[in-house]
Amino acid sequence: MSDAPLSEKQIRDTLAAYLGLLQRHVSAEEMMSKILTDDFVEVAGRSDDEVEIKTRLEFFLRRWEPPSPTSDEFTGWAFHTWILRRSAGQSEWRVAAQLVDGFDHLNDNAKRLFSTPEEGLKR
Repeated sequence: MSDAPLSEKQIRDTLAAYLGLLQRHVSAEEMMSKILTDDFVEVAGRSDDEVEIKTRLEFFLRRWEPPSPTSDEFTGWAFHTWILRRSAGQSEWRVAAQLVDGFDHLNDNAKRLFSTPEEGLKR
């Protein structure tokens, strides 16, 4: 196992892999096998094999429902805390936790969406 500190490139690569799988809507099994740690929801302690990272994700979502001639757009910023952990006995880093800390710069559609989370993208 490598004891080298986690580089910015490794952070970006790990988060990009996570977000890429998430956008592909892969199964939970595939997420667990490819990018998540076995204890994904656990948030405890930090060590040489675990780091905490704060990010701001600028998002753009679009939803179209027939027969509307236009789509609805949802934009804003999402702030996250990520816990990345080195896989046991390996140099590979994986996502152990992703926490949404808050939102900002939301357009009106996004404000409505996040003010009624139980409805999600349903009308």
